[in-house]
Amino acid sequence: MARGVGGDDLYRRINRPGNAPDLHGGKADNAYLQAVKYYAFDTEDDGAANFTQGGVYDGNRYEFFDTREEMGRFMGETRGAFYTFNLEYDLVSLYWPDLAVVRYWRSSGRILSARVGVASLFDLVWGMGGVGMAFSAALIGKQKTALDARSRDYLRNDLDNTWAVLQRLIKELDDLGAGKPRGTLAGASLRTFKAFGGEVAPFPPALESVVRAAYYGGRTECFDYRERVVNGYDVNSMFPAAMLQGDFPAGRYKSVREWESADFIRARVHVPKMHVPPLPVRDERLLFPQGTFTGSWAREELAHAVAMGATVERVYHAFAASARVRPFDVFCATLFERRKKDKFSNYYAKRLLNSLYGKMAQQGTLEYVQGPMNCQEVKELSLPVRDYNPAWPAIITARARVTLHKLLIEAEGSLVYCDTDSVFVAMKHAGRFSTGTGLGELKLEHERARMKVLSPKLYRLREGGETFYRARGVPERVAAEFYELGHAEFKKPMRLREAIKRNLPPNVWTSFEKSFGVDGFEKRTRLKDGRTVPLIIGA
Repeated sequence: MARGVGGDDLYRRINRPGNAPDLHGGKADNAYLQAVKYYAFDTEDDGAANFTQGGVYDGNRYEFFDTREEMGRFMGETRGAFYTFNLEYDLVSLYWPDLAVVRYWRSSGRILSARVGVASLFDLVWGMGGVGMAFSAALIGKQKTALDARSRDYLRNDLDNTWAVLQRLIKELDDLGAGKPRGTLAGASLRTFKAFGGEVAPFPPALESVVRAAYYGGRTECFDYRERVVNGYDVNSMFPAAMLQGDFPAGRYKSVREWESADFIRARVHVPKMHVPPLPVRDERLLFPQGTFTGSWAREELAHAVAMGATVERVYHAFAASARVRPFDVFCATLFERRKKDKFSNYYAKRLLNSLYGKMAQQGTLEYVQGPMNCQEVKELSLPVRDYNPAWPAIITARARVTLHKLLIEAEGSLVYCDTDSVFVAMKHAGRFSTGTGLGELKLEHERARMKVLSPKLYRLREGGETFYRARGVPERVAAEFYELGHAEFKKPMRLREAIKRNLPPNVWTSFEKSFGVDGFEKRTRLKDGRTVPLIIGA
């Protein structure tokens, strides 16, 4: 196996048997993190995946390296917890293609943590909730300098920022009683919930199919494709507000006859003609149609639909829990108060609040790779399922959609667009919404803005002499081009998994193209004048 200059020696030295912990080993892992020394690390390359320099910082001493062999050896032989922003990038920079055996854990294509020799490596991008160094550093009053991959000062600044964010994150989690930084922000959210005395009620596997089918995402719809002058409103902390709207099911579940007394129902319903139907259903995409169709829903969402005129024609299954609990009161109250502390706490507490419910619906699987970085053998790990209860997030998201639907009904004739926790209305409705700063209240985000929607998650806003483009799926720097021309070319580093599949080197800036076109499956029927009406499905 060719390992480059110095590679054989490095390979032998940092891959000898060690006693570093399993990064997903629960209590043992946490005990290890309490004791180990922390490091910030970073690497730079020339844009073509060639290592230019790297560094490690422990808060007192910098170690700089001019070759990846030197840096890889240092890290693999140094017991500690190493943190960086974008772990995949740095692993590739140091060890691609086969310089050392690397063990890493991946979820949804993202490398969450890794081990090389006796070193444990973590990614602050996911620990901070998917944001990068520049954003994270700005929260604590620091700034990332302009890119210069060969400058020691640039690398030192990156190490300083990484270390500062790590120390602030350690303190934040310590104040919350949530342990040390590892894994993802969603995991930290669950640990915080439990530190506050929260417990996740056991979930019966027999209800899996009905409850998972009732767990829908956010509502994103275009009501008017014409260019309109709009006000845009967001709901303050919509999902935390839903956590506090009522109690939640717990204990044993039993089958019941009347859907009104159930927590979850599978039924056939009829939604009559209306401009904004209330019930979600999956049909390739998440739709809110009128007509007759079958689906599964949380009782609160079905009851709201019935109040709006829908009828339940047949109940197939209805289940009710034997107990009720309010598990989120302390969690929400504590984190709401925490948001007042400073910019970092405001951001982090807000993200913890919005991450908890999804974590409770997450099933225990991870991808695990052990071998050189170009290894193609991926194992799927079935982890013990702990703290799993999809019933609670299904109810939380149902309550959020009901909240949004009430706003859509109120502004029915003026609707232009909605997206999960926001609504854009034409100016004839301006001022009719009540706004405030409280939990679940509306805040005015855009005033008298010219809006033109092309598709869900694709629109243009012109406000106060500035133009803003929303274009999901392409980098922000080409959002305007993608919106205006329907096509964009952009470069981004080739990700590891894709590079292995295509037999190309990762981290190399590669050209990509993306085009927009009507795909024949819109969420509402578009009329000739640009307005829309609901889809009709079923009989």
